[in-house]
Amino acid sequence: MIERHPCTTSWRFPEVSRLENPDLPGGIRRTNLRELTARPGRYEHHLMVVASIGPNQLEAPTASEPLYFAHQNFSDEWVVTLPTGNPMLDSFEPRIFIQDKESFGDESRFLQRTLELVLHPYGHLHWPSRLRPPYAPPPIPPGLRQCGLTLVYCANVDTPPDERRPLRIGSGLAVRGKGDTSVPRTHLDLRSEDEGIVARVGESSLRLLVSPETINAPRGAYLAILEGEGAHFETDLIYLPKGSSLSGEGIKRALLFASDNLDADPPPPSWTAVPEPPFAPFEKAAPGELPLRMAGIEVEPIDAAFVRIRIGASDSEIPRHWAARHLFRWPLHRYRLAYLETYGGLYTDDRGEDAIIGLRGGDSVSIHKDELTPIVEALYRAIAPPGYTEELLP
Repeated sequence: MIERHPCTTSWRFPEVSRLENPDLPGGIRRTNLRELTARPGRYEHHLMVVASIGPNQLEAPTASEPLYFAHQNFSDEWVVTLPTGNPMLDSFEPRIFIQDKESFGDESRFLQRTLELVLHPYGHLHWPSRLRPPYAPPPIPPGLRQCGLTLVYCANVDTPPDERRPLRIGSGLAVRGKGDTSVPRTHLDLRSEDEGIVARVGESSLRLLVSPETINAPRGAYLAILEGEGAHFETDLIYLPKGSSLSGEGIKRALLFASDNLDADPPPPSWTAVPEPPFAPFEKAAPGELPLRMAGIEVEPIDAAFVRIRIGASDSEIPRHWAARHLFRWPLHRYRLAYLETYGGLYTDDRGEDAIIGLRGGDSVSIHKDELTPIVEALYRAIAPPGYTEELLP
């Protein structure tokens, strides 16, 4: 019997018989993104890498609660909300805020539906489903918590966009956004968009395929099935080795992740095992104590929901739940997230040789990455509120 996370019980999955032999002829390998993100032991908001071509990658995060951070990535970030097979979940329309990286002010915002592709532009912050004060996690009635699923395309090194970046708003989608029109925007409905390149990062691209006859991969590629039949199930992810080809039979719509100049890397370890965190989640080890002073950071309790963090001459009230989410996932991603900021202005920046922890508009501390994990773990265990857990269950 296949064991799946309880927050994915309403998803639709491929036939169980296919799991015994998921691969295709010619060395072509196949997995399914729903299956990968429904495994017990995975963590919400984990940008799990599921495909890579050099420094460019596809990630598959899942979550049942709002995103805890504003993010400035290493590159443009192209995001597709994937279907889960649950009509109620798939009707959800998150609101994405694009923010100025210096002032933190809103520049634009838009709504995104399932199977729409949107751009989170390089050099700007993006924050899907941002909450209002006091930033409490939204209440979910017992038994009803279920996760959504997205596909993210980006780079893991600094990669500014160039003139090939496809910027376009599809028919009827302009009204789903508002704000500063000078902010780069792409918004496409992949259910009706014509075939062609819809996203680029560095020397790679995403091409929308519509009922292709054959898919050729001279340098290898990955194929994400958006709509399929027969041998192909929606949210399948297929690895095509260098020089291989695949019949398009049964593929109605798909995204081809490929490069003219770089070979596609073989499937990452996430295809066969859930990535392990560098330390145990809060509920599986002893909690820390407040007040806490270490590495130039002081943390004092305010109440069950907030702490006060002081760095140098700066201080801020920080919601404990979202700070803990931040502090667990930063090392989970091996300190390769670029710039993250959570409610109250607590931020981390790992783009340099040393990592930075600071308060927006105030002071910060710089810590060598080799020394970072025990400091982050101590902060995490002290800040997490009573009853906090990483394992969210219905």
